[in-house]
Amino acid sequence: MRRSRTTDNRSRSSARAGEAGATNGIAVYDFSDNPRQVTIADTVISNNRSIAISKHGSAVVYGGGMYTKVPVVQHRSVIQGNQPDTCFGC
Repeated sequence: MRRSRTTDNRSRSSARAGEAGATNGIAVYDFSDNPRQVTIADTVISNNRSIAISKHGSAVVYGGGMYTKVPVVQHRSVIQGNQPDTCFGC
């Protein structure tokens, strides 16, 4: 990923029972046995917010701005101001 912006996004997941799960910003997955490295350069990932709410269960946020399951190398990038929130029994 080069010269990009992911900013000011909102993600909300809620459940009355069971798990509520949310992710936001950038999520990178590789389901192979040998995941490749991802390079993020000259990129801004900022002010993204994720919230997971569960009344009778678990609430999980997978990254407020970036969530990866692969090796990541960053060059001249800004990742800041991202906010993950969870609420149980809400």
